[in-house]
Amino acid sequence: MKTVHATTQVDGLDVFDREAGPQDGPAGLLLHGFPSSSRLYAPRSSGCTAATG
Repeated sequence: MKTVHATTQVDGLDVFDREAGPQDGPAGLLLHGFPSSSRLYAPRSSGCTAATG
């Protein structure tokens, strides 16, 4: 499954996110703490998208 990287502005702050899975599928949000990396979720996100896609 392809992962898309994006930056979105929220209240004047740039928020980086990674998106994977079908656009019409259910949404899930995996949060991490500072200064951890969202890359730690790569193995989990592929499993999540496989289960829902």
